[in-house]
Amino acid sequence: MPSSAEIKWMAPKRRPGTVLGAGAGLEDDEEDDEDLGAATAGGTDLLSRLLAQQTQILSQLASSARKSHDPLHLLGSGGDSEESSKVTGVKGMAARQLLREQFLQHPRRVHAKVRERLAQARRRASVAELEPRDMWAHFQETVPLGNFKTLTYLSFLMAEMWEAAERGHQEELLSLLSLGLVFCEQAANEQGHTRLAWLLTCREDPPFAVVEQRKAPRAEVPHGMLPDPRWIATQLGYLRDVETIQRGRQPRRPQKGKGVEACGPARWDFRNSCRSWVRLLVAAGNWLVQGLERHAAVWIRLAQGPKCGQEAEKNTVDSEPSAASPMKVSLKASAPTCSLKIDPKRLKFEHAPRFKAEPFLVDPLLRAGFSDPSVFQRPASDWDRPKWARVQASQADQLELYRKWDAVESLYLLRASESEVKFRCGLFAVYKNDKFDRQILNPIPENGRSFSVSDATLSLAHASLLCQLYLPAGKNLVINSDDLEDFYHGFQVDDRHAARNHIHGVFYGRDFQGWQAYREELHDVQVVGCFKTLAMGTNFAVETAQHAHSVLLRRAGGLHPSEQVAYRQALPKGPGFDLLCIDDRVFLLVVCASELNRPPQLNRRDIRLFSQAAAQYEQAHLRVSQKKAVRNSYQAVVLGGELDGVRGDLAAPRLKTAALCCLTFQLIVLGVCSKSLLQCILGCWVFVTMFRRPAMSLLGQVYHDLRGREDDEVFRLSMEAKQELLQLIVWAPLMFSNLRAEPVEALFCTDASPFAAGVCEARMPREAVLELLRHADYKGHHTMLQPAISSYLEMHQEFIASVPHKLPGSLAEGILFDVCEIFQGANALSLAASRVGLRVHKGFNLRDAIQGDLLQSQPMHHIVGLICRRVIAYVHISPGCRSFGSAVKPKLRSRAAPWGLDPREAQTLEGNRFAARLAFILHLCAAYGILASIEQPVNSVMFRLGSFRKLLRTGFSKVRTS
Repeated sequence: MPSSAEIKWMAPKRRPGTVLGAGAGLEDDEEDDEDLGAATAGGTDLLSRLLAQQTQILSQLASSARKSHDPLHLLGSGGDSEESSKVTGVKGMAARQLLREQFLQHPRRVHAKVRERLAQARRRASVAELEPRDMWAHFQETVPLGNFKTLTYLSFLMAEMWEAAERGHQEELLSLLSLGLVFCEQAANEQGHTRLAWLLTCREDPPFAVVEQRKAPRAEVPHGMLPDPRWIATQLGYLRDVETIQRGRQPRRPQKGKGVEACGPARWDFRNSCRSWVRLLVAAGNWLVQGLERHAAVWIRLAQGPKCGQEAEKNTVDSEPSAASPMKVSLKASAPTCSLKIDPKRLKFEHAPRFKAEPFLVDPLLRAGFSDPSVFQRPASDWDRPKWARVQASQADQLELYRKWDAVESLYLLRASESEVKFRCGLFAVYKNDKFDRQILNPIPENGRSFSVSDATLSLAHASLLCQLYLPAGKNLVINSDDLEDFYHGFQVDDRHAARNHIHGVFYGRDFQGWQAYREELHDVQVVGCFKTLAMGTNFAVETAQHAHSVLLRRAGGLHPSEQVAYRQALPKGPGFDLLCIDDRVFLLVVCASELNRPPQLNRRDIRLFSQAAAQYEQAHLRVSQKKAVRNSYQAVVLGGELDGVRGDLAAPRLKTAALCCLTFQLIVLGVCSKSLLQCILGCWVFVTMFRRPAMSLLGQVYHDLRGREDDEVFRLSMEAKQELLQLIVWAPLMFSNLRAEPVEALFCTDASPFAAGVCEARMPREAVLELLRHADYKGHHTMLQPAISSYLEMHQEFIASVPHKLPGSLAEGILFDVCEIFQGANALSLAASRVGLRVHKGFNLRDAIQGDLLQSQPMHHIVGLICRRVIAYVHISPGCRSFGSAVKPKLRSRAAPWGLDPREAQTLEGNRFAARLAFILHLCAAYGILASIEQPVNSVMFRLGSFRKLLRTGFSKVRTS
């Protein structure tokens, strides 16, 4: 059946009555309908109906013209009124044409209307109260420009044009218009880079710190405030008319009913069945050719298409419209998810956390954030709106789970008054095996107000990275691997870290009486439970685990940079290949084929490395899974890849690939699916094709079928998408990398033109080809070419100041804080910076016993980490005098001896350590190109120390203020 919109499209047009007066045509609609039925029954020809339709449109326009002299009166009424429903095009195409003509004929009216709307937006009593700068202020304070940098540049440039026009400065207006065109041309030539283009305009930078805080429009204003709402309604009506026309042009599938033959002869069903079985046999034959009879048997047994219950569902679906029809079925089932309800019996906690990670966290910011997660908090203005995290367990099950945590010293009780409800975490489980589940913490609210650190995570490895490896004849690949048991839950954390893992569910302290986590002062207090270890789901958990494990292995002699396999890095030359993925460590070694079936030598590199790592694990109180350990093996599944070191091939686990083929085949036979299901299937196939990347070219149309659909929408697969999925099934047995494939002693170069192709070849020696293969740009890495202007300037060394060394580049986080005040007193600088719209770090308060003591390691690591990651633009230090002032009695220092009259005296020694750390922070800021300052009273002798005098040679200067 066609949709309701299509039924309206196919209905005959109404014949209008005679235009007698201002509203005669509208008053006699019912009589016109009766006349229309009689005229249609009498066989009115097509020309008469078209003429009647045009007459009705003209009558509507004439009627509206009598009502108002404003040509836009037709746009003022709602789209669902009786008057507008009689002629659809008046609200759409005709209205847009009318609006366009008004814009061309009366440009001053457009300007006047925008000024009127601007006055309303700026809350002016009338247009006369507008100031020329109001448009600039409107974009600064109201418009949600967010992070659209190019749009921000153009917006404020045009706002300055508006100001010049309002002031009557014609020459300035022409200058700004010319500079705007210069900006657009230069940005286009530099592939969208705007820095040099904006410098060419010689204008002040827009207030990015202010506009970036508004990333979404206000909920009560569904559209911009400058255009007239009638303009918006006109364009929306036009889009609705265009959509109606497009739906009317879509071909309709003939309906089956009484007296209607079934579409297509029966022989086509038989032919399609034969084709399906042929493809099934071909795919099974491919497994046999590879010598994998077991997988072929699994394929024959499983790939039989839908079963009885599914056949009935398929017959029902076959009676629905084809893909050409707008079929949309919303599933009422819950959203597709792998989360499970917490069952304490299926969660295993056997050992208490004993791994002290601080000695293995060499990144100062990561180390400080591991001890106190508030280090990672973003400015409050940048926090995401918290989403409620749900605990998928009953209160009794949650309490039983807490009992298991307490048995292994992983429970911490926090006062409910110290836990913000909207930022509490949730809990759920995911399937692990038939006996146990894996517990997952859901800290989305806490993650939403924290920034992520991504450094060690870039070294995560996967088996598909080994596809570029070449295994020559006479050599085999021996495999060794370790898997740490409950690596995340083995981290020891303090109470501040545990407080971040606060979970929904309020209890009384007396409910935990007799437990290890119980404290007497919490007996009659409402408390919430906290998971006292590194929780899966925390946004810095992967970074912390990968970083700590990497440092531990390097201290044990492993994970050498010349052997480590990681994304966006050249494949090591060998013979050793070291891969690390959080708790999984794999080492591959190329050995002679004669060592097969022989006991390995104890001094062989892989045996020695794993022996040293085992000793380091034991010393750090980490446990290695003996069931998953692999030693001196030539065939194993490691990091998602099935590797055969003798045959020399690498692929996704073949048994799982066969099961994926079966599921895909049943999906093709069924013919319909939801977007979420197809995305899941495609994600699995992308994983398989990672081991034979040219197979990704088989996918194309299937992604177009997903475009513009909702997750719960059921739709029919197109024939092209079915063919692509069938090709994946047919070629699945061949989706592996042959590590023994001989390299072609030639280099091929192609152009990247989308409409033409050219290939050239150059002969090269074998060693050069293998070396280029190691450095090939692959696995999704994108190379950004330098803009032409920047390349020219660098080539000729123009406008480039000579620097003694290259500054480290900013990491992915960018500048997160504009101002950071160390040793806040009255907090005057931070308050002043926040008032002008700058992003202010919460700072380090003198009154804080921990954060205010720079001699402790945690705040020092915090400050050094922020500087080294270059996430702060300006640092100001305002320490007290300590022993450097003249008011200290007895006198400990002098101008001639600023380091102290007796440097070994305890107070003097502590002051010297404090000053040395301050100077180190300032030297670090200078090295990383960060603006910094420090203040001291006039009578202080701190600046007479040698470390502070050296600062004057690095760009610092002394300023005296009254």
